[in-house]
Amino acid sequence: MNIIDIQNEIIRLKKEKDICILAHSYQAKEILEVADYTGDSYKLSVDASKVSNKNIVMSGVRFMAETCKLLSPEKRVYLPNPDAGCSMADQMDRELVEQMKEHLPGYTVVAYINTTADLKTVCDVCVTSSSAVEICRKINNDKILFIPDCNLGAYCGGANPRKGVQACFGRLSDPRLRQCG
Repeated sequence: MNIIDIQNEIIRLKKEKDICILAHSYQAKEILEVADYTGDSYKLSVDASKVSNKNIVMSGVRFMAETCKLLSPEKRVYLPNPDAGCSMADQMDRELVEQMKEHLPGYTVVAYINTTADLKTVCDVCVTSSSAVEICRKINNDKILFIPDCNLGAYCGGANPRKGVQACFGRLSDPRLRQCG
């Protein structure tokens, strides 16, 4: 079977099984060609919430599929490779954020959307790259812990100089834990 035959079979199965395929921008051209929607992770999750299909295939990583499910709880969301992870999303987990909150009481914890669903549950607010600066500006607290994207957190801190934005990533017990910003 060649790639065109495989793509035609995928298109046939999409119709038969009521499937919408979402493909992150970094996927191979052959996958993007059969996808119903392409783009970044948040856009794809929003797209999934607007389609009538009952089955969603997320061609991306685990946190993207989780975000689709959060926005479309009534739909079945499939991840072709269940082990597909994201190094940024996997840097932190619920336990680490809870430890950080103990070490930094009084901080508002802001999570970049590229995090796991479990981690999102212990954060105060979740932001996208396009909303991060404005949301940090509107938080009624001058102490903000931004996780896990150190660069975006530092950018938010620079754009909001009156806020004490601490950008952090890694594990407290891990020597790679760093603060920046």
